[in-house]
Amino acid sequence: MKRSLSLSLTALMMSIMLSLTSCSSMMGSLTDSMTKSLFGQKDIQLLEDGGPAFLLIIEALADRDPKNKDMLIAAMQAFSAYSTAFVDDKERGAIFLQKSKNWAMACLMNYPNFAKYNNSTDKDIKDAALDKFIAGIKKKDVPYVFWSAYSWALWIMANLDSMEAFIDLPVAKRIIERVGEVDGDFYYGAPHLFLGVYYASYPENFGGDMNRAKSEFDYALNLAGDKMLTSKLLYANTYLKTKGDKEAYRQIMEDIISADVNQYADTRLLNVITQQNAEKMLDNIDETFMMFDFD
Repeated sequence: MKRSLSLSLTALMMSIMLSLTSCSSMMGSLTDSMTKSLFGQKDIQLLEDGGPAFLLIIEALADRDPKNKDMLIAAMQAFSAYSTAFVDDKERGAIFLQKSKNWAMACLMNYPNFAKYNNSTDKDIKDAALDKFIAGIKKKDVPYVFWSAYSWALWIMANLDSMEAFIDLPVAKRIIERVGEVDGDFYYGAPHLFLGVYYASYPENFGGDMNRAKSEFDYALNLAGDKMLTSKLLYANTYLKTKGDKEAYRQIMEDIISADVNQYADTRLLNVITQQNAEKMLDNIDETFMMFDFD
């Protein structure tokens, strides 16, 4: 009965929201409010229970209107947040990543030069179109281009055993680098955070660079502070782990766990999730640094 009622309410909500798609300003305001509510929540159980209904709604809206970049970005963010918080199964996680990647491509395809790059099979045409697209990214494009490239990159990093992903990685990286040039402060230095993770995650012969990683992380961490605890977590889990700095790693995890997540409402959900991950990582610190303890 409870499941039947939940499904009925979900269907009703979807019908109401789909009927509103003719009014783009209303839909933009509604999805923006819903997404802000999602990221501002502190009741994790409520999100886990009610999240699927929200995801079904936003998925239907994003798929219905692939020209609506705001809707596509909202879908990417919602699916990414829910997957990070509640999806442990790798197969389910792969489905979430694929959906977000599809929306990322749909969003980028709204830019003619990217569409030309994506649709062409001629290398010279592809290269020229990609160069024009990247050079043409302006500050107004940053939210759409960054979240699309970021969602694309997450899919790539989970599928590096495929030739498609291997070829796509430098393209996504170039786009995010351009975003960093145009607006490096965007979303608490997110472009620099991504690049810090990238350069700390690969050996030098595959493009890794620990000095570059440190400078990118320093930029992002300075902007984020305790507003975006994910920056500290990723810094510890990539840079400090690669360096083998166990004590600095421990201190970062303790700092994250002790932070007041209610201080910044708009990042509350991400910070709560980050704290939970930090607790698990601190519990497993000896296993994480086992190889360095034998040096």
